[in-house]
Amino acid sequence: MIRYLLLIVALVACGAKRRPVEPQLLGGESPAAFQRSIGVTLLRTGEPRRALPYLERYARLEPRQAEPLGYLGRAYMDLEMWQQARTTLDRAINLEPKYAPAHDLLGVLLDIRGDHARALVAHRKAIALAPGDAGFRNNLGFSLYLARRYVDAVSAYRASLRISSSAPRVHNNLGFALAKLGRLEEASEHFRLGGTAAEAANNLGLAYEDRGDLDQAYEAYVSAVQVDPELAAAQGNLERLATKLGKPLPRRN
Repeated sequence: MIRYLLLIVALVACGAKRRPVEPQLLGGESPAAFQRSIGVTLLRTGEPRRALPYLERYARLEPRQAEPLGYLGRAYMDLEMWQQARTTLDRAINLEPKYAPAHDLLGVLLDIRGDHARALVAHRKAIALAPGDAGFRNNLGFSLYLARRYVDAVSAYRASLRISSSAPRVHNNLGFALAKLGRLEEASEHFRLGGTAAEAANNLGLAYEDRGDLDQAYEAYVSAVQVDPELAAAQGNLERLATKLGKPLPRRN
Protein backbone atom coordinates (compact mmCIF):
# COMPACT_ATOMS: atom_id res chain seq x y z
CA MET A 1 0.00 0.00 0.00
CA ILE A 2 1.31 3.40 -0.89
CA ARG A 3 1.83 5.59 2.13
CA TYR A 4 0.49 9.14 2.50
CA LEU A 5 2.51 12.18 1.29
CA LEU A 6 3.89 13.45 4.47
CA LEU A 7 4.36 10.04 5.05
CA ILE A 8 4.72 8.38 1.13
CA VAL A 9 7.78 6.19 0.19
CA ALA A 10 10.43 6.03 2.94
CA LEU A 11 13.92 4.83 2.03
CA VAL A 12 15.73 3.07 4.87
CA ALA A 13 19.47 3.72 4.97
CA CYS A 14 21.92 1.12 6.19
CA GLY A 15 24.14 1.70 9.16
CA ALA A 16 23.70 3.54 12.45
CA LYS A 17 21.07 6.24 12.62
CA ARG A 18 22.66 9.66 12.94
CA ARG A 19 21.04 12.11 15.32
CA PRO A 20 20.35 15.54 13.84
CA VAL A 21 22.53 18.38 15.00
CA GLU A 22 20.49 20.75 17.09
CA PRO A 23 21.05 24.40 16.09
CA GLN A 24 22.45 26.84 18.61
CA LEU A 25 20.67 30.02 19.65
CA LEU A 26 22.38 32.92 17.87
CA GLY A 27 22.51 36.47 19.14
CA GLY A 28 19.67 37.86 17.04
CA GLU A 29 17.43 34.78 17.09
CA SER A 30 14.18 35.00 19.02
CA PRO A 31 13.18 32.27 21.51
CA ALA A 32 10.28 31.28 19.26
CA ALA A 33 12.57 30.97 16.23
CA PHE A 34 14.96 28.84 18.29
CA GLN A 35 12.20 26.43 19.34
CA ARG A 36 10.92 26.33 15.76
CA SER A 37 14.31 25.54 14.23
CA ILE A 38 14.97 22.62 16.55
CA GLY A 39 11.42 21.27 16.47
CA VAL A 40 11.08 21.41 12.69
CA THR A 41 14.54 19.88 12.18
CA LEU A 42 13.68 16.96 14.44
CA LEU A 43 10.26 16.56 12.82
CA ARG A 44 11.71 16.49 9.31
CA THR A 45 14.37 13.96 10.29
CA GLY A 46 11.82 11.50 11.62
CA GLU A 47 12.01 12.19 15.36
CA PRO A 48 8.55 13.55 16.23
CA ARG A 49 8.74 12.53 19.88
CA ARG A 50 11.89 14.58 20.41
CA ALA A 51 10.38 17.41 18.34
CA LEU A 52 7.22 17.59 20.45
CA PRO A 53 8.42 19.69 23.44
CA TYR A 54 10.10 22.22 21.15
CA LEU A 55 6.98 22.57 19.00
CA GLU A 56 4.76 22.85 22.08
CA ARG A 57 6.97 25.68 23.37
CA TYR A 58 6.92 27.28 19.91
CA ALA A 59 3.11 27.23 19.96
CA ARG A 60 3.02 28.77 23.43
CA LEU A 61 5.44 31.53 22.38
CA GLU A 62 3.38 32.34 19.25
CA PRO A 63 -0.23 31.89 20.44
CA ARG A 64 -1.70 33.98 17.61
CA GLN A 65 0.06 32.13 14.77
CA ALA A 66 -1.32 29.09 12.94
CA GLU A 67 2.04 27.74 11.76
CA PRO A 68 3.20 26.42 15.17
CA LEU A 69 -0.07 24.53 15.53
CA GLY A 70 0.36 23.10 12.04
CA TYR A 71 3.77 21.66 12.89
CA LEU A 72 2.48 20.47 16.25
CA GLY A 73 -0.46 18.77 14.59
CA ARG A 74 1.88 16.98 12.21
CA ALA A 75 4.02 15.77 15.13
CA TYR A 76 0.91 14.39 16.82
CA MET A 77 -0.03 12.63 13.58
CA ASP A 78 3.42 11.06 13.26
CA LEU A 79 3.01 9.78 16.82
CA GLU A 80 -0.51 8.48 16.01
CA MET A 81 -2.02 10.78 18.62
CA TRP A 82 -5.09 11.27 16.47
CA GLN A 83 -7.37 13.22 18.81
CA GLN A 84 -4.63 15.66 19.78
CA ALA A 85 -3.77 16.11 16.11
CA ARG A 86 -7.37 16.82 15.16
CA THR A 87 -7.87 19.31 18.00
CA THR A 88 -4.61 21.11 17.16
CA LEU A 89 -5.34 21.38 13.44
CA ASP A 90 -8.87 22.63 14.15
CA ARG A 91 -7.34 25.30 16.39
CA ALA A 92 -4.95 26.31 13.61
CA ILE A 93 -7.79 26.65 11.11
CA ASN A 94 -9.97 28.59 13.53
CA LEU A 95 -7.07 30.91 14.24
CA GLU A 96 -6.18 31.42 10.58
CA PRO A 97 -8.82 30.05 8.16
CA LYS A 98 -6.61 30.73 5.13
CA TYR A 99 -3.62 28.74 6.42
CA ALA A 100 -3.50 26.12 3.65
CA PRO A 101 -1.09 23.59 5.27
CA ALA A 102 -3.51 23.04 8.17
CA HIS A 103 -6.33 22.17 5.75
CA ASP A 104 -4.00 19.81 3.87
CA LEU A 105 -2.87 18.07 7.05
CA LEU A 106 -6.47 17.80 8.21
CA GLY A 107 -7.25 16.08 4.91
CA VAL A 108 -4.39 13.63 5.45
CA LEU A 109 -5.60 12.94 8.98
CA LEU A 110 -9.16 12.32 7.83
CA ASP A 111 -7.87 9.95 5.13
CA ILE A 112 -5.91 8.01 7.73
CA ARG A 113 -9.06 7.73 9.81
CA GLY A 114 -11.05 6.53 6.79
CA ASP A 115 -13.25 9.62 6.37
CA HIS A 116 -12.44 10.20 2.70
CA ALA A 117 -15.48 12.33 1.89
CA ARG A 118 -14.55 14.98 4.45
CA ALA A 119 -10.86 14.57 3.60
CA LEU A 120 -11.56 15.56 0.00
CA VAL A 121 -13.21 18.78 1.18
CA ALA A 122 -10.13 19.63 3.25
CA HIS A 123 -7.70 18.82 0.40
CA ARG A 124 -9.65 20.94 -2.08
CA LYS A 125 -9.73 23.82 0.40
CA ALA A 126 -5.94 23.63 0.71
CA ILE A 127 -5.57 23.70 -3.09
CA ALA A 128 -7.97 26.62 -3.42
CA LEU A 129 -5.81 28.57 -0.97
CA ALA A 130 -2.48 27.52 -2.51
CA PRO A 131 -3.07 26.35 -6.09
CA GLY A 132 0.65 26.24 -6.91
CA ASP A 133 1.53 23.67 -4.24
CA ALA A 134 2.29 20.34 -5.95
CA GLY A 135 2.22 18.43 -2.67
CA PHE A 136 -1.35 19.44 -1.92
CA ARG A 137 -2.44 18.08 -5.31
CA ASN A 138 -0.54 14.85 -4.69
CA ASN A 139 -2.36 14.44 -1.38
CA LEU A 140 -5.68 15.07 -3.12
CA GLY A 141 -4.75 12.34 -5.59
CA PHE A 142 -3.97 9.91 -2.81
CA SER A 143 -7.26 10.74 -1.09
CA LEU A 144 -9.12 10.01 -4.33
CA TYR A 145 -7.13 6.79 -4.71
CA LEU A 146 -8.16 5.68 -1.23
CA ALA A 147 -11.76 6.50 -2.14
CA ARG A 148 -11.31 4.22 -5.20
CA ARG A 149 -11.84 7.12 -7.59
CA TYR A 150 -8.88 6.14 -9.74
CA VAL A 151 -9.66 8.25 -12.82
CA ASP A 152 -9.92 11.36 -10.65
CA ALA A 153 -6.75 10.34 -8.79
CA VAL A 154 -4.85 10.16 -12.08
CA SER A 155 -6.02 13.67 -12.96
CA ALA A 156 -4.88 15.02 -9.57
CA TYR A 157 -1.46 13.37 -9.85
CA ARG A 158 -0.99 14.73 -13.37
CA ALA A 159 -1.88 18.20 -12.09
CA SER A 160 0.78 17.80 -9.41
CA LEU A 161 3.37 16.78 -12.00
CA ARG A 162 2.55 19.81 -14.13
CA ILE A 163 3.77 21.89 -11.20
CA SER A 164 6.71 19.69 -10.20
CA SER A 165 7.53 17.24 -12.98
CA SER A 166 10.33 15.32 -11.28
CA ALA A 167 8.70 14.35 -7.96
CA PRO A 168 9.43 10.61 -7.57
CA ARG A 169 6.63 9.83 -5.13
CA VAL A 170 4.03 11.43 -7.40
CA HIS A 171 5.23 9.35 -10.35
CA ASN A 172 4.95 6.23 -8.21
CA ASN A 173 1.50 7.18 -6.92
CA LEU A 174 0.38 7.88 -10.49
CA GLY A 175 1.76 4.51 -11.53
CA PHE A 176 -0.33 2.67 -8.94
CA ALA A 177 -3.47 4.61 -9.92
CA LEU A 178 -2.90 3.80 -13.61
CA ALA A 179 -2.40 0.14 -12.71
CA LYS A 180 -5.79 0.11 -10.98
CA LEU A 181 -7.25 1.17 -14.33
CA GLY A 182 -5.42 -1.64 -16.13
CA ARG A 183 -2.95 0.71 -17.81
CA LEU A 184 0.13 -1.27 -16.82
CA GLU A 185 2.39 -0.01 -19.62
CA GLU A 186 1.83 3.60 -18.60
CA ALA A 187 2.20 2.62 -14.96
CA SER A 188 5.57 1.05 -15.70
CA GLU A 189 6.77 4.26 -17.34
CA HIS A 190 5.96 6.28 -14.23
CA PHE A 191 7.53 3.70 -11.92
CA ARG A 192 10.75 4.12 -13.93
CA LEU A 193 10.54 7.86 -13.38
CA GLY A 194 9.91 7.32 -9.67
CA GLY A 195 12.98 5.31 -8.70
CA THR A 196 15.76 2.98 -9.72
CA ALA A 197 15.25 0.20 -12.24
CA ALA A 198 14.96 -2.34 -9.42
CA GLU A 199 12.48 -0.20 -7.47
CA ALA A 200 10.42 0.27 -10.63
CA ALA A 201 10.29 -3.49 -11.23
CA ASN A 202 9.31 -4.10 -7.61
CA ASN A 203 6.50 -1.53 -7.83
CA LEU A 204 5.31 -3.11 -11.06
CA GLY A 205 5.26 -6.44 -9.25
CA LEU A 206 3.13 -4.94 -6.49
CA ALA A 207 0.74 -3.54 -9.10
CA TYR A 208 0.43 -6.93 -10.82
CA GLU A 209 -0.06 -8.69 -7.50
CA ASP A 210 -2.77 -6.24 -6.49
CA ARG A 211 -4.60 -7.11 -9.72
CA GLY A 212 -4.26 -10.85 -9.05
CA ASP A 213 -1.74 -11.38 -11.87
CA LEU A 214 0.56 -13.43 -9.68
CA ASP A 215 2.74 -14.97 -12.39
CA GLN A 216 3.52 -11.56 -13.85
CA ALA A 217 4.15 -10.22 -10.36
CA TYR A 218 6.62 -13.06 -9.76
CA GLU A 219 8.49 -12.22 -12.97
CA ALA A 220 8.64 -8.55 -12.02
CA TYR A 221 10.05 -9.38 -8.57
CA VAL A 222 12.63 -11.69 -10.17
CA SER A 223 13.65 -8.85 -12.47
CA ALA A 224 13.95 -6.45 -9.53
CA VAL A 225 16.17 -8.85 -7.56
CA GLN A 226 18.35 -9.57 -10.58
CA VAL A 227 18.92 -5.84 -11.10
CA ASP A 228 19.58 -5.17 -7.41
CA PRO A 229 20.02 -8.20 -5.15
CA GLU A 230 20.30 -5.87 -2.14
CA LEU A 231 16.83 -4.38 -2.53
CA ALA A 232 15.25 -5.92 0.57
CA ALA A 233 11.66 -5.04 -0.36
CA ALA A 234 11.92 -6.87 -3.69
CA GLN A 235 13.68 -9.86 -2.13
CA GLY A 236 11.00 -10.15 0.53
CA ASN A 237 8.18 -9.87 -2.03
CA LEU A 238 9.82 -12.48 -4.24
CA GLU A 239 10.31 -14.96 -1.40
CA ARG A 240 6.75 -14.50 -0.19
CA LEU A 241 5.19 -14.93 -3.63
CA ALA A 242 7.49 -17.79 -4.63
CA THR A 243 6.36 -19.70 -1.55
CA LYS A 244 2.72 -18.97 -2.34
CA LEU A 245 3.07 -20.11 -5.97
CA GLY A 246 5.44 -23.01 -5.27
CA LYS A 247 8.02 -21.51 -7.60
CA PRO A 248 11.81 -21.57 -7.15
CA LEU A 249 13.91 -18.63 -6.17
CA PRO A 250 16.43 -17.57 -8.82
CA ARG A 251 20.07 -18.25 -8.10
CA ARG A 252 22.14 -15.36 -6.93
CA ASN A 253 25.16 -14.47 -9.03
